[in-house]
Formats: sequence, C-alpha cells, structure tokens
Amino acid sequence: METISSFSTYTQSVLSRGSGVLSYIICLFLCTSAFGVVMQISGIEELQKIGNDAVYPLNGKYELTQDIDASDTINWNSGAGFKPIGAEGNSFVGKFDGKGYKITDLYIYRSGETYIGLFGYLGEGGEVKSIKLENCWIVGNYYVGCLVGHNVGSIT
Repeated sequence: METISSFSTYTQSVLSRGSGVLSYIICLFLCTSAFGVVMQISGIEELQKIGNDAVYPLNGKYELTQDIDASDTINWNSGAGFKPIGAEGNSFVGKFDGKGYKITDLYIYRSGETYIGLFGYLGEGGEVKSIKLENCWIVGNYYVGCLVGHNVGSIT
C-alpha cells in the first residue's frame, strides 16, 4: 500500500500514471469558484458561456476586462439572440463585476419566454455590479429588463 503525505503528492502520483479524466476534474475544480478564482470575460462569446459551459458555472465569479460589442447577437440562435444568463430554477447566484465597462448592442428576442435580460434570473446571493448597457434591444413575455429580467440578488 502506498502512503501519500499530501494532496499535492497524491495528485502528482495519479497524474504521472496518465489519468486524463482526473487532470480535467482538477483543472475544472481549480478554474471555477472553488478557490474564488475570478474568470475574466473579454468578449460576447465568453459571456454567453456563463451557465452554458461547465467551466463557466452560474455560481462563479466573473469580471469584464473591456467594453464588449454584442452587435453580432442579432444573428445568434435563429434570430432569438443572446440566451439570458440564469433562469427560474437555475438562477445566476455568482458574482459579476463589470468594472465600469459597457456592453453595447445586445439583442435578445424571446417573445414567448419569461425572465429575459442579460441576466434572466438573478438569484438570492447573486451579485451584479459596475456594468453599463447601451443600445439594448430586448423582447420577452414577462419579467423583462435590459440588465436583469428578475432579481432577488443584488445590483449595484
């Protein structure tokens, strides 16, 4: 039986045996909010990954690194545009800091859906701060806003 003196030694031991799956799990663990790592967002494609990609969880910490031109969203999802971040039952409960940057020309057309906005549903404990939106075109059924469709979190 092998004795392991630390997590680091254990990790190196397992990785040296060629476990690709474990490597991915460790990377996922280290790259998400488990250690409070802030994910930097520099484009509209990265922003759309929040809640739609395992590396960008709805409980993660994010910050913008520059202004974002979202004009291409008019061509996304067969005309429906940007998919809101978070939904009822699967809300955004992470931290998002816009750092004073702005998102321009965001397009969302989801006339039959509720909780529509850049953040569709900001859940309890979720935070959005220091972000500017300009020239947004947002259409939804109920609970519609440019920044947030429904909010039980914090916006500053």
